[in-house]
Amino acid sequence: SSTSSDNTAAMYGVNQHYPDTSGAPDFKSVGSSIPAAEHSTITSHGKDKEMDAYLQILDNFPTGPVSIVMDSYDYKAAVALLCGELKDKVCERYDNAILIDADKPHMVVLRPDSGDMLENVVWTLGELYKAFGGEEKNGFKVLHPSVRIIQGDGISLETYPVLLDAIQAAGFSVTNVVVGSGGGLLPKVNRDTIRFAIKANYAVVDGEERAVQK
Repeated sequence: SSTSSDNTAAMYGVNQHYPDTSGAPDFKSVGSSIPAAEHSTITSHGKDKEMDAYLQILDNFPTGPVSIVMDSYDYKAAVALLCGELKDKVCERYDNAILIDADKPHMVVLRPDSGDMLENVVWTLGELYKAFGGEEKNGFKVLHPSVRIIQGDGISLETYPVLLDAIQAAGFSVTNVVVGSGGGLLPKVNRDTIRFAIKANYAVVDGEERAVQK
């Protein structure tokens, strides 16, 4: 189609602009993605098997960054689980991944979603630093490379600087946190405009019917 051709031409032009590409339309320096859990991928296991959901993710993605949403049930309890019973698993994953490819990042990225953005991020930074350690660079704490945070909910051009200020005020480097934003950077016409969204509410796992809540 003409749209497909136009997109390919545009991406080719972007690649030509960057010095680290040969100009071939592989788009590698334009963007990338990582495996990321979504609420239904956690809740389909059931509340009593929340840890099984995290273990499955860590086992299925043993190298590279992987993002795990943490507020499917109780956010702070989930973070405590990762910093406690799952800490050795996260550390083992990182150590093994480094042996496979030492030049790439291999962090488990925790994603707060609901709740107060500033409170969640600052509190989580403190919990991760206590559990996994880190180092101080330029006067700010940097987490061990096995763990990071991504904040997507509530990010906009107005709230992002506030978040960065809160992170630094808590003594942490802003490099510990990445952010993402969809509709927050666009005109506010989205699923909240008509108060409607479609969500998964049912799954069959190994022949077993399960209700999925979100």
